[in-house]
Amino acid sequence: MCEALENDGLPMPKYTVHPGDIMILFTSPEDRIIRFTDKVNVHLAEKETQILNYLNQDPGYTVTALSELMGISRKSVAGYLKNLKDKEIIERVEFSRKGYWIINL
Repeated sequence: MCEALENDGLPMPKYTVHPGDIMILFTSPEDRIIRFTDKVNVHLAEKETQILNYLNQDPGYTVTALSELMGISRKSVAGYLKNLKDKEIIERVEFSRKGYWIINL
C-alpha cells in the first residue's frame, strides 16, 4: 500500500495509536474522491455533529433531552435542529411524544 502511495506521489499514512485501537489517516487527491450526495459536502457545526451522533443512538430524543445531554439551552438545540432540517439532513416524523428523527445521510 505504501508503495502505491509513493508511486502516485501521495503522502504516507499517518498513524495514531491509542490504547485499544490504531487510527490510520490516508490523504487522497481531490480528483479521486467520490461524492455520492450533495450532503457529503455540507459543513456541519460541531454541535450539529454532536446532535446527529445522539440521534443516531436514539432517534426519539427530544429537544429537552438533547439539551440536558449536551449541557446547552433548549433554544440552542432547537436552532441546531432547524439548521439540520434546512440542510435536509434530518426530518421529524410525528410531532407528538411518539415522534422521532430520521437522518438522511
